[in-house]
Amino acid sequence: MKHICCFSGGKDSTAMLIHILKNDLPLDEIIYCDVGDWIWESAKDHIRQVEKKLGVKINIINIRDDLDTGFQRWGFPSFLNRWCTGFKRDRMRDYLKGKYGEREPCAIYWIL
Repeated sequence: MKHICCFSGGKDSTAMLIHILKNDLPLDEIIYCDVGDWIWESAKDHIRQVEKKLGVKINIINIRDDLDTGFQRWGFPSFLNRWCTGFKRDRMRDYLKGKYGEREPCAIYWIL
C-alpha cells in the first residue's frame, strides 16, 4: 500500500502536508501537477520553499501541454466544465502506475 499526497501548492494542501508530517502519518510520495504558465510564479516559488523548509521532495508531473490543448478545445474551465481536474487526475494516475506498476494493490491518497 502506498500513501500519496496530492499537493496543489495552495494553503489547504500545504496545511495538509504539514499535518501529515507533524503527526508522522504514512507518506510515500508527494506529487504536484505543473500547469505551466497558468499558475502564478509566486506559486512555483512556494513549492520550492515548501520542499526546502519541510525537507521533502515534491515530484512534479508536467501537464502543460494537456492544459494548452484543453484551453484550445473547451475554453476556460468552470464549475460546470472542470475538464482540467480530469487531466490532473489522469496524469497522476498514469505517473503512479508507471512508477509502482499495475499490480499495486492499493493506494491511499491524501487529497484536500
